[in-house]
Amino acid sequence: MTSSRPRSLPLIQALRGLAALAVVLFHVDQLSNDRLHTRFFGEIFRFGWVGVDFFFVLSGFIILYSQWSRFGDRGWQSWRRFIIRRAVRIYPTYWVVMGGVLALLLLIPGLSGSGTITPWYIVQSILLLPQSEDPILSVAWTLTLILFFYGVVSFAFLLPRRIYGIVVAIILLGSLSQFVAAFTIPRSAALPWIVFNSFHWEL
Repeated sequence: MTSSRPRSLPLIQALRGLAALAVVLFHVDQLSNDRLHTRFFGEIFRFGWVGVDFFFVLSGFIILYSQWSRFGDRGWQSWRRFIIRRAVRIYPTYWVVMGGVLALLLLIPGLSGSGTITPWYIVQSILLLPQSEDPILSVAWTLTLILFFYGVVSFAFLLPRRIYGIVVAIILLGSLSQFVAAFTIPRSAALPWIVFNSFHWEL
């Protein structure tokens, strides 16, 4: 039976783009206020941070919408294809931007608000590993959460469909504990902070 579901969601993708733009303009506004003591956009993008929440919700929906028919394939090929495609979508562009920021921080050490830039800190930032502080490109903490989400979703390719009900029940119970724990686990506990982050409710 051929599915009538459209293969693309241009409106949803456009909304996700607008959410990302709102976040960018929010950070520009914050930066101009902190460094130049003026808001270029007035109060228009003061609440642009909600774009992060909106972006997460849409991203989670798009992944499930586009991949649902492949879940339960129980094949490493589908799992590997998903992981590679997600990595290609995130890492190359991120590395270019992060590389530029890293170059500036090394040339002008005073720009770094996190103190000394250690080799391990650079490795963590390059790979977007969980860490106790923001990565070199500070806004990339959201990518760390998204990569964790992709990692969890990827195992749906290896699970038989008949246990989906059990998996969903476990996820719902786990989500409740994540939501509660997210308010008690400090950022310094890097891995638990990622695993039990309340943003997973949106993803």
